[in-house]
Amino acid sequence: MSSSKLSSIILRFTFFVLLLSSCAPIPPPSASAISSATPTLDIIPAGETPHVELETPTPTLETWNVEPGTPTSTELPDTDILTRAQKDRLNQIAQTFLASTQEDAQQMAERINYMIYPDPSNMCGPLAISQLRDAGLLSRYVDPHDFWLMRPDTNADLLLKVFPEDRFEHFFFKQSTSEFDFSQFPLKAGDFLYLYAGDNGTFEHILTVTRVDEAGRAYTVTNLNTQPYPNYYYVIREVMLYDPAQPGLGQFYEWTDESKNNWIGLTGYGGFDIWRFKTPVQDFSSAEIQLADNLDSIFADAGGEWHSVILDLGAGSVVHDRLGTDAVHIASVVKVPIAMLLFKSLEAKNIPPEEFPAYLESHGNGFLLSQALHDMLVNSDEKATESLLEYVRQSGMDITATLSEWGAPNVNVFRRTAPLDEVAHLLAGLYQGEFVQPQARQIILDLMAEYTPSDDTRLGVLRPLLPADGKFYNKRGTITDGRLVIGDAAIVTWDSRAYVILIFGYPGENPTNDLKLVTAIEQSALAFWEFAK
Repeated sequence: MSSSKLSSIILRFTFFVLLLSSCAPIPPPSASAISSATPTLDIIPAGETPHVELETPTPTLETWNVEPGTPTSTELPDTDILTRAQKDRLNQIAQTFLASTQEDAQQMAERINYMIYPDPSNMCGPLAISQLRDAGLLSRYVDPHDFWLMRPDTNADLLLKVFPEDRFEHFFFKQSTSEFDFSQFPLKAGDFLYLYAGDNGTFEHILTVTRVDEAGRAYTVTNLNTQPYPNYYYVIREVMLYDPAQPGLGQFYEWTDESKNNWIGLTGYGGFDIWRFKTPVQDFSSAEIQLADNLDSIFADAGGEWHSVILDLGAGSVVHDRLGTDAVHIASVVKVPIAMLLFKSLEAKNIPPEEFPAYLESHGNGFLLSQALHDMLVNSDEKATESLLEYVRQSGMDITATLSEWGAPNVNVFRRTAPLDEVAHLLAGLYQGEFVQPQARQIILDLMAEYTPSDDTRLGVLRPLLPADGKFYNKRGTITDGRLVIGDAAIVTWDSRAYVILIFGYPGENPTNDLKLVTAIEQSALAFWEFAK
């Protein structure tokens, strides 16, 4: 076989693979040869049954697509997680993505800005995720680019990050969308769906259920091909997915009607995934949104890549979360969890909590635990840190299991990597007395509060601003040799108020240096104070 012919085959195969996962139908001449392997993704909520089998409804002969007029607000069932205001907001945001012509759809794809040369034929993932993000139901830092050509079988980590198991349910149904009985398992506004092409399909598709009306009919705003090959013409419309009272009507049936839509595109034969909210979604206040805007501006001016989390412990809420689910290097901030693990290992040895101070002063392994603990938390001594971590390891404690029990399964004290939201959770639990005994809590906090001259920098600029009853407990993280990590973690309290703050800067697309990162953390601390004081 000639090299030119082989290259042609490879090119056509690559084109086929991209189309199958990109919302765009494969040209009909190849349709008969399609045999797409449907990913077998069976992650399901605890207690649920995988591959739920429901009776097949009998569709009517008529199939139609609904393009409704002005959407209406409806009362919500008791089982809905999203509030009425949140559902109305999602619906209103979705309407802003409508595009009646391909030219308008192209402009919308460019507005979403998910790649250098976007196209309305492959924007279904970025479009669907942008609707949830812009409605304030997902983090403002979710990147639509990540959902371009997204597939559950190859992007499982991404999906777990954006739709974490503690806040979302995940269902997989192997039945086609035309066979599934949605009257028994209705979709809800905010559901995020992935449709598998299956053996008879020509493309896979991603969508968000943007509203459900009073009759239980589910709708989406999505990109649609409206003309057959080779003159594909894409628009963005609101369409009804199904009507529970009239099986066979709606876009789910249009996409599985070979006799009518073989030349436009088919999907949904291979079943579908649903990611669904299972816990209430916090709405950020206007002040919290302004704080996020201010922090984003500070970070942009400093260059680099930024991760930050702020918790209001009194309100039990998240004030700010920028990429807090990403695992990053936390440098010396890891020493606080190590200290917590040390005391947990003493509990496992049945050392009475009231004897902790005396035990620390008289035990160790070639060193005194009390001195090593002080050197680790106050002076950030690396030898002391290694000694204490080895002491905990030799105690037989299952470090990974303990951290998981504390709600921090992705904190790695050996590699010093962790998502900032899990570190914030540990600091919050430490302050609130949830993970270690009160005596251990006080020892750790006292050491975190012990003053050293460098404590006036980074988040330490808050110290002189605090009232007389204010407390500042912190641990900085710094690496400048071989890699650049500049961060700070603090628990700040005053007037019966308590906050956890973590801010970390790293090299990124825009150039930066350690001085810029330190300055940005200090500016961010002052922005927080303007918000919270």
